[in-house]
Amino acid sequence: MAWATSWRLGLLNGWLMLGAYFVGLAVNAASFSKEKRVQLFYEPGPERGSPRWLIVILGQIAAVCFCVLTAFAPLRLGTALFFAGLGLYLLGYATVMASLLDFKRAPVGLPVQEGLYRATCRGCEFWLGG
Repeated sequence: MAWATSWRLGLLNGWLMLGAYFVGLAVNAASFSKEKRVQLFYEPGPERGSPRWLIVILGQIAAVCFCVLTAFAPLRLGTALFFAGLGLYLLGYATVMASLLDFKRAPVGLPVQEGLYRATCRGCEFWLGG
């Protein structure tokens, strides 16, 4: 089994998963109040040079790499790696959608500390200096 792939544009690349993510994000965001959309998308970023800033930059680099991968790497349907990757994708997709619903339910202007955020709030205090 070859671990490397031939890079090419194609209809059977990861576009379906990327499209599903953006559709889910758009549908969820459309159901938010205007204040919640502003809080979700337009909050000022962390101070340059802070640990949180580094985490945000690394996340943005990973997101660009993911988009490039989905554009140029063809899916190998029916393989064990495809199904393992699909399972991980679906788990991540469900986590993002659930966290958006938790964010939607939280009061505007306050940190989200319920649902999935309950586990991350306390763990990140040390790493993010908060």
